[in-house]
Amino acid sequence: MTYIQDFINLFFPNICNICGRQLFRHEILICNVCKDELPYTNFHKYATNPVDMTFWGRVELNKATSYLFYTKGEIVKRILHSIKYRGNKTLAMEMGRLFGINIKEEKIFKDIDFIIPVPLHPKKLKQRGYNQSELIANGLAKSIETKVIPDLLIKTTNTNTQTKKNRYERWENSENIYTLYNNIMLKNKNILIVDDVLTTGATLEACCQAFNEAQVKSINVATLAFAPA
Repeated sequence: MTYIQDFINLFFPNICNICGRQLFRHEILICNVCKDELPYTNFHKYATNPVDMTFWGRVELNKATSYLFYTKGEIVKRILHSIKYRGNKTLAMEMGRLFGINIKEEKIFKDIDFIIPVPLHPKKLKQRGYNQSELIANGLAKSIETKVIPDLLIKTTNTNTQTKKNRYERWENSENIYTLYNNIMLKNKNILIVDDVLTTGATLEACCQAFNEAQVKSINVATLAFAPA
């Protein structure tokens, strides 16, 4: 089987999704050189971190973390652009899987009952064809061995893009736009809300507020990237 794969690779080489270099047999989607260059935050190892502090005084969270730092023009931007705008679903799941490997030894993440991805509005989902946060969540769930529930949190209002908005505009754009489909199954559960990028935290704050009546045991947040506003 290995010889057949090597023959196929002569004509259809597996290349790194970031730098375009041909991958070695043991490499998956991203070469080891690019992995070594990724700007890991390691926020999950600290009692408090900048992601936690983003939500202080806004919503009550058990733990919040991000996998990578986001800097415009850098490697993480290329990853997120490929996932979000070029339909690279396998890269989204692989980044989620690597994220999960990174955090799975922390007790907080061993106790997660459900992962809930930040949803897209149905109109946006139909237009894009997939929810990148759900794909990241699926990869993460494989590593920390838990379940993803993609249809529990619903986006009821189709808001405009957050990209060029300031902190207040992002909060205003995200206020009261998420609702829960089922509260009962979340009672006394540890949940992890997953998104692709954290900037001001307005989207995730709005998501967390939707759980106010659900009687969950704890709310945790994880994003693939952290881009301070």
